[in-house]
Amino acid sequence: MSKAQPSPSEATDPSKGSFSFPATFSALKVTTLDDLPSETPSRNNNTSSSKNNDSSQGNLIRDTVNVTVGRTDGKHALVEFSINERKNAHQITVTASTSEDNDTLNVDIQFVSTDSPSSSKKLSFFENMKTFMGGNKGKLKAQIQILLPVDIAEFNMTGHLGNLTWDGPNVTSKFIVKLDVGTVAIKSPIRCNEANIKTNVGSLKLEDLRVSDSVRVKADVGEIQANLAGYKDANVESGVGSMTVRLSPMCMDPTVAGLTELKSGVGAINASVYGFKGRYAVTSGLGFLKLSGVDKPSKNVGSSNNDGWVGGEKAGEARFSCTSGVGKTRIAFDEEVPMSEEDAVLADPPAYPDTEAKM
Repeated sequence: MSKAQPSPSEATDPSKGSFSFPATFSALKVTTLDDLPSETPSRNNNTSSSKNNDSSQGNLIRDTVNVTVGRTDGKHALVEFSINERKNAHQITVTASTSEDNDTLNVDIQFVSTDSPSSSKKLSFFENMKTFMGGNKGKLKAQIQILLPVDIAEFNMTGHLGNLTWDGPNVTSKFIVKLDVGTVAIKSPIRCNEANIKTNVGSLKLEDLRVSDSVRVKADVGEIQANLAGYKDANVESGVGSMTVRLSPMCMDPTVAGLTELKSGVGAINASVYGFKGRYAVTSGLGFLKLSGVDKPSKNVGSSNNDGWVGGEKAGEARFSCTSGVGKTRIAFDEEVPMSEEDAVLADPPAYPDTEAKM
């Protein structure tokens, strides 16, 4: 078993601290919870439990959790956090642990209502688990920084509330984020097999994401900016909010039958698509539509449908679909990939398309 190394601040300041783990794990899992569950699954043969009948959901929207994943040159992974110290009906509990097989580093961020008598129950300190609690009045704000020394295979972040900034090493297999309320920003390159990034409320800014298989990006309410490349299938969807995307699908081989889908309920779509050859279909409900680089370029105002080919009739098996409800839509196809070296396509931060399509 690995052991989290305590920070000197642990004994004197419960509102901040850090723990250290040997980099033997291949997965990182971050979870934000409304309050402590009645039973916590076993990790390294340890369990903890607490019951809380008052989650005070209304106050949670006012609270903020910022999670940043970065790099470290050391041999150990570090989890550092700080919590502001004003009083509130909540505490934030930050827990770090490794799974029983030491293959997953778990970071749990839990909101605990201090109005419930049961919430005063203290969690035990285990050999491989360190728990810190910070209490507050007013708005809670927690800063959690996770520093990784090596690439990992999988990253998973789920929960009710949290903002994620990824500026860490690569994730080679799966990159999954599912949040009720929160923003996601990817600043350093990620080269993985599969990605699924979703928030109900919050913006998504994905500067450099190359996925070899499938990628899904969705914001029910919030702006999307994404630079996606290498994928076979992609689905980018916005309920309310503008969408600005730069796409380089894996369709250099005309026999690859990949699918790119863009959907927007209310909001502008501004897309630049590189290296695509195949059939497209665009539906615009209410708003200005501009298509370029296709066999039937068009400029239309109002409801319109347009379908045809990019690169010539039956140029490839790939498909591109765009559906816009209300808002301007601009889609520009360019048969040439910006750079010849595959890994360099997104080497620089994206130069997002112009703002012509903004509402």
